[in-house]
Amino acid sequence: MVRIFVLILLFLSCRYRYNFGIYVPLETGLLYTYTSRYVDNGEYESPSGKNYRPDTLFIIGDTNFNGINAKKVYVRKQNANFISRDTSIYYILGDTLFAGGKLSSLMVPFFKFNYAGAPYVGEPIYSDTFITAKLLRITASVGEAWKVGDFSGNLKVYRDGFGDVPDSVRIYSVSGEFYGRLEGFEDLDLPYGKVERCALVIYDLKVIISSIPIEIEAFRTWWCPNIGQSAYTMTASQFRNERKIRMELADLELR
Repeated sequence: MVRIFVLILLFLSCRYRYNFGIYVPLETGLLYTYTSRYVDNGEYESPSGKNYRPDTLFIIGDTNFNGINAKKVYVRKQNANFISRDTSIYYILGDTLFAGGKLSSLMVPFFKFNYAGAPYVGEPIYSDTFITAKLLRITASVGEAWKVGDFSGNLKVYRDGFGDVPDSVRIYSVSGEFYGRLEGFEDLDLPYGKVERCALVIYDLKVIISSIPIEIEAFRTWWCPNIGQSAYTMTASQFRNERKIRMELADLELR
């Protein structure tokens, strides 16, 4: 029998936060594949529909991370022309699901923001810096926030549409923080099937660019009981005049 690591929310006397248990399986051999659909009408982004699966998460096997029993996880994400492929570390400690890996595998590939009424783009210049992120706090109350992690490095900033114009590009040394917030619970109708009572977590990015504080929604993730990460949107990588895309679980299989 395959060993299953599950995160279980227990009912604690006089300390109920939820009225159910949410489980995040970390089972070796689990393969998650995601397809993309438009948020406004639910249509598939690609003509190949559900069979278009640009994002993948595969639990490779056991590992030891600083004395903690953990899982090695292969993560592939594609956003426009940006493709990230890397191996991360996932583990559960107390009431928290952690992910550890290179900054490039956990950070948004770019984000867009308005300054002085004009659209700008920020592109992190990645290094091999290893960071640890607190992805999910199971004991958080609805509306409660927690610090996911922080980062520092260089950021390329330019006005949207002028990234190829050398005089328009500026490089800044920045530091920033990610915060997660439990927004509530939703039922999802996914290509994989219908799932009830999924926890929606919104992740905000706070960064200072040349003394200008920027705070934006970076991405949002739906964590579903006994499944884990079931849908997500890289909000910061999409601008207000673009049709927003949501990655949704298309298949979950044990290999």
